[in-house]
Amino acid sequence: MFVDTLAEIALEWFNTILSSSINSFAKFKRVFLERFSANRAKPVEMADMFDIRQYAEESLKQFLNRFTNTSMRVVDPNEGLLVKALVKGLRASSFGESLYQIPPKTLVEIRQRAAVEIETEEAMRHKKAGDKRALTHTKIERDTKTFRRERTPLGLGRIAGSSLM
Repeated sequence: MFVDTLAEIALEWFNTILSSSINSFAKFKRVFLERFSANRAKPVEMADMFDIRQYAEESLKQFLNRFTNTSMRVVDPNEGLLVKALVKGLRASSFGESLYQIPPKTLVEIRQRAAVEIETEEAMRHKKAGDKRALTHTKIERDTKTFRRERTPLGLGRIAGSSLM
């Protein structure tokens, strides 16, 4: 029955165990944990939260999600310290400045204040993407028109007309 709960690597490992090498569940548990305990996520200490920084190309939304996901693994979380760690980890921005000017008390407050900034970031990202597409499209049109102009016989007509006179 227990074997049915194992998947992939754990099942492969289980199938390599010699039948006479483990004679109790306690021994199996010890051997299993020795083999697979390295795969467990290590608990996060409060001090580790102060090392989390917003990457240069990371949006505020992505940073908040990463920070929140990591904070969920903190052994003994302290809301006030988490707030300070999050503010410290933000990249320099108007949002970060606003948090220094009016310090938040909770992570919920930060998320509420960040909602407007995130909406603005996403709108600007979409606008930039649209502008890039429009610029690319305009450049293609411009290049096509230039190419067509170069092929028109206007220049040749002037040369032909001037040689006749």
